[in-house]
Amino acid sequence: MKVVIGERLRALRAIKKYTVVSVAQALGVSPTGYAKIESGQSNVTIERLEQIAAFFEVSVADLLAEETLELTPEEISRKEIKAEINTEMQKLHKRMNKIETMLQIMLKEIIRKKKKAKKEEKD
Repeated sequence: MKVVIGERLRALRAIKKYTVVSVAQALGVSPTGYAKIESGQSNVTIERLEQIAAFFEVSVADLLAEETLELTPEEISRKEIKAEINTEMQKLHKRMNKIETMLQIMLKEIIRKKKKAKKEEKD
């Protein structure tokens, strides 16, 4: 059964154009840990199976079924859009962090200059 689930997970990941790393991050496991699940080298708890099913927006029954799992174009498109949004959000987050760092540096410089000016006033 592990191999069937692993094959199903690998197929879902390919259909939805996810990497092992992106799925692992979403599930809160290491990429190696998720790869072991896909390869059947690791047992999957019911809780983890439910989490994986929710991530891929399928039922646990779909993951365990023996027939082929088919996704509609709308389901694939929705996942692609979500993935693009997540990518853009990550880029924005990085930019915001850079801006925040620059502002902190600027603020420290302003404070330093004001202190220096006050000290020169006193002298």
